[in-house]
Amino acid sequence: MEIQHFSHEHLLVLDRTETDGETCNLCSSAIDYLAFACFDCGFLLHEKCAKLPRETKSRLLHPQHTLVLVPNHPDPLKPLKCSVCGKTCPGFVFRCGECDYNVDVSCFMRNLSDLNLPSREKTRKIHHFTHQHSLILRYCPEKNPAGLSCRGCEKPVSGPTYFCPECPKFCLHKSCSQFPEQIQHPFHPSHPLVLNTKSPYPSGKQWCDACRKDIKDGYIFHCSKCGFDLDLTCASRAPSLKHGKHSQHPLEFFELTFLELVCSVCGKGSTERIYRCVPCKFNVHSSCLTFASTVKHNNHRHPLSLKESITKGNSGWFPCEVCKKSITPKHPVYYCEQCSYGVHIECIDPEDNPTSDPNFVKLVSDVAKDETVAAVLTTELKSKVEALHTKLETLFHKYSSLSNFHSELSK
Repeated sequence: MEIQHFSHEHLLVLDRTETDGETCNLCSSAIDYLAFACFDCGFLLHEKCAKLPRETKSRLLHPQHTLVLVPNHPDPLKPLKCSVCGKTCPGFVFRCGECDYNVDVSCFMRNLSDLNLPSREKTRKIHHFTHQHSLILRYCPEKNPAGLSCRGCEKPVSGPTYFCPECPKFCLHKSCSQFPEQIQHPFHPSHPLVLNTKSPYPSGKQWCDACRKDIKDGYIFHCSKCGFDLDLTCASRAPSLKHGKHSQHPLEFFELTFLELVCSVCGKGSTERIYRCVPCKFNVHSSCLTFASTVKHNNHRHPLSLKESITKGNSGWFPCEVCKKSITPKHPVYYCEQCSYGVHIECIDPEDNPTSDPNFVKLVSDVAKDETVAAVLTTELKSKVEALHTKLETLFHKYSSLSNFHSELSK
């Protein structure tokens, strides 16, 4: 059963909750078993809360005016208090703005008869080409008590996920289910890649040519002509950083690779914080690339400063203000601390980021080299000056001794 509820932008489907401790977004009370769930963002409603009207008149609670169901005050310093029980309203509240009269959902429901459930029924079921049975979409919390992993990407299931009612261990992230059977990818522009649910090799072994991860039972995009393979995680990547160090193709940031890669600039190996051009096998540490320390972004009023890493909240990541994809803790970022506004380096417009100009990159590189040479020469000159100063002091002491000796002789 599916409804479109006025309290939420997405469709809600009646389903069982996966773990204890989930709460209703309307009344903030615990959900025991069934709830209307949003499979896109985890929004939950009790069945009884979903029946609540958006506007109503209560002869008992507030006969003067209509009560409207609204979210509690967005400012935590100014929470709304229930005019019936005197407690702070934890979730949505029935409110009369004219009288500043508020009733929390619990107090309202104690004085309410049953209402009709909003109509509109539908089921979220698909037939996916990688599985023989129908799959049903559910929302799975981040902490997965069953320890299930997605059949496609092999990562723990969380968020909107398709489950097979007949195969308890088969599940597929909604995002993984949306891949087509064949793709054309910038990591391998020569040929199309075909989705394989099993290893295409006789040995059964397979690994991703982008992140170098061993793929045990997950799906893989495969080129039979070149033996090139991509796991689903890397298939969702799209290289976008244009830099003078490698002008042939855009680079993609890898927070972690599963095999040590040698930096094409400094020659040192690493498995972390690497920008890659997969077709050219060009690898470079993020620290070996030259970026402007500050840029002005067209969509933000303050300058953005280059940060090697930023961590926000419990998860550590936060969305990029341009592409809306996650900025992970180890990803370099242009950031405004005053506004908590962050943008991927690769999402900065070339007009905002002068480092995209190869001539500018060369100029910065030359200046950096000159500064290094100047620093070395300065250190050497300081050492020579100190040595000369020591010699002068020694000569002065010798001269003073000789002068004293001559004075004694003249006497």
